[in-house]
Amino acid sequence: MAHLDNLARPQGISLSAETPGLRLEEFIDKLYEKHGQKVVILIDEYDMPMLDVLHKPDEAELSWTILGDFYGISKPNGDKLEFLMLTGIFKFSPVSVFPNSTSWKTLP
Repeated sequence: MAHLDNLARPQGISLSAETPGLRLEEFIDKLYEKHGQKVVILIDEYDMPMLDVLHKPDEAELSWTILGDFYGISKPNGDKLEFLMLTGIFKFSPVSVFPNSTSWKTLP
């Protein structure tokens, strides 16, 4: 969550939500309000937190839950997003990683 705070600070935005997903949603809302434009998000290596703990089942399950919450904000905030691009090493099923998404496109 500190990374989101570091991104928000130069924009003059402070974040207070207590979960990663809610904090990202708050950041999107405040950027949209401040600039009056849809937000573009690029997340490089979105799957790295999962891959780091894949060999530890308890941590992997928690990581999966947290990341699902984090990335799940894209659908309810779709009206404020112009574009969301995620890059990763592995191809996971969008249904399992992104529970609220229905219109994902996979690029070759």
